[in-house]
Order: sequence, then C-alpha cells, then structure tokens
Amino acid sequence: MEPFSDCDYRSPDLEAFDAQAPQSRVLDRDKEPQTYSPIIRADKPSPSLSQIDLYRRWLETGKIFTVRHGSTDIHYCRKLSPYSYEKKECVVLFEAYKSAASLGDAAADFRDALVDAMAEFLDDHGIDLYPWEAFHAALAHVPGSQMKKLLAFFFVLNIRPCSYNAIFHFAAEYDMEFREMVAAEHLRLEACGKTYRSVWEAFMQSKTRDGRCQFHEHASNECWRAGKGKIQYRL
Repeated sequence: MEPFSDCDYRSPDLEAFDAQAPQSRVLDRDKEPQTYSPIIRADKPSPSLSQIDLYRRWLETGKIFTVRHGSTDIHYCRKLSPYSYEKKECVVLFEAYKSAASLGDAAADFRDALVDAMAEFLDDHGIDLYPWEAFHAALAHVPGSQMKKLLAFFFVLNIRPCSYNAIFHFAAEYDMEFREMVAAEHLRLEACGKTYRSVWEAFMQSKTRDGRCQFHEHASNECWRAGKGKIQYRL
C-alpha cells in the first residue's frame, strides 16, 4: 500500500471530509436517535459476564450484554481516561470475538452477532477514541476475520486518508492484512459517489445482504438474526 501524505490541516478539503463522515452523526446523536433494528447490544449486568456466559445469554436472548452505564454519552466519554467505558466495552467485544474465532464454524453465528454489536458500538461512539491498540492485540492473528473487515470499512469512512499512516504506525504497524483491507476499501468507497455518512447509514439500516450482513460469515447460509426471528430471509 502506497503511503499517504501528511495532513495539511489548513486545507478546506479536511473540513469537507469530516462534515460528510459518519463521525458527524455521533456528535449530534441526541438529536438523531438510532434508526436501525434490531438492536443487539444490551446493558451488561453487574458483575460483568464471563465470555462463556456472554455466549450463553446470547443463545437465550439474541442480545450481547456489553453496554456499560455512561458509555452512551459521547461528550461524557471524551472527558474520561484512555480506559473509559466505551473502550472497555470495545475490548470485551474484541476478546469475545477472538475466543469465538478459535471455535471454528460452531461459533460462526456468535461471531456474526459480535460484528453486529460492534457496528452498533461504532454508530454510537464513532472513531475518535477508538482503542486501535486493543484491536490490533486481539485480532492481528485472526486472519481474514469479518470483524477486521468491518473495522477497515469504518476506518475508511471516518479517517482522513492523510492520517492513515499515523494510525498504522502505533496501532497496526505489523498488521499488513489490515492495511491491505483499508487500501481496498479506500479504492472501493472513493468510487461510490456517495457521502460516507449516507453509506454508513444505509449499511446500518438495510436488512439485506448490502447491510450488516455483508460482514457476516453465514456459515449455515442463513443470517443468525433469522434464526432469532428477527430477519425473515435466506441467502
């Protein structure tokens, strides 16, 4: 992947990019409530669930119990330490996905549900405080994962191309697969002719294979949400 140049922060192009990115929705989330369904994430109990209990509760309810109290207020989160509520939830999702990846096809539907939960998390919180170090630590050695593909998609929708190398340097220095995913998404999305915010909103709202299912494995040729009575279609 060819390196991108450093950002010229005086450029009006940067403001234009930020204005059309999904991140702009996050800053006004109180004015723009969620418009997609079903909602997968739910408030975590106290104490937090172990990974096996997180999986069992998902089997019972179709929900991922990871939402931490306080994490829904982006303005509050911005004042917290690097180990804020939102980062902790992210790490739980990463670690659950990493564990599920080791179980092969038996946990494919659970991995798809975790991808849905991460998409909701990203819709809530955006990318400004995203824990790229934790992402790299958990998924660098899970090749070809759909979770990593989702993150590459969201990365391109929100990160100015001139900033790619700065993030790669401290978060994905040796993860060449992720870099290649970002390069491919950059080329694909640059040619789409739509604002990136509209691309993300269509992704979250669609109940077809063009929506969140595009980052599912569908090991049984059916979306896991169909099995839970949420989406009534087969591939």
